[in-house]
Amino acid sequence: MRDYLAHRRFAGQAAGTVRINGDYLRRLAERYPDGDPLTITFEELMAWMGDTGAGWLPETRKQARSVLRTFFGWLQLNEYRADNPTLRIPAVKVPQTFARPIPDDIIRTTVAAEPADTGLMILLGATAGLRCAEIAAVHADNWDGRFSLTSSGRVTNTARWRSSIRC
Repeated sequence: MRDYLAHRRFAGQAAGTVRINGDYLRRLAERYPDGDPLTITFEELMAWMGDTGAGWLPETRKQARSVLRTFFGWLQLNEYRADNPTLRIPAVKVPQTFARPIPDDIIRTTVAAEPADTGLMILLGATAGLRCAEIAAVHADNWDGRFSLTSSGRVTNTARWRSSIRC
C-alpha cells in the first residue's frame, strides 16, 4: 500500500486525496487483517463494500469503488496480481444534488454584512459548491467572465450553480 500511495503522490494527486485513498485501503485491511491484497477476492471486496459502506452516501460509495479500482488496477499493471477483482464491482449512480448547509436567507444576511471579498468567498462555497481549499486558490485570473470558473483544474459550470440566492 505504501508504494501505491507513493505512486499517487508522484502522479500529482493532492495530499488530501492520497490520505483519503490510504484511509479506504486501511479500512479494508482492518476488515481482513490476515488477508493479502494479492489474494483478496471479488466476493470479499463486495462483502466489505456492502457491510462497511451500507450507511454511506452514494458519493462516498462511488469514491470507495474508485479507490479500490485504482489500487487493484495498479497492482495488476505492476504485475503484483494477474487479475483485477474490482472490475465486476458495479458502478454507483450518484444523483445530482446541491448541498444546502445553511438556509439562503442566512447566506444573504452574512454576505451583506461581510466585506466584498469575504462575501464572494461565501457565495463561491454556497452557490458554486467549491470547497474551502478551492476557494482559497481562486484568483481573478481564474474567472473567464462568462460561464465558468476554473479552480485547481476543475471547471465549475455556472449552469449547476444554485440560483436561488440573490444578494
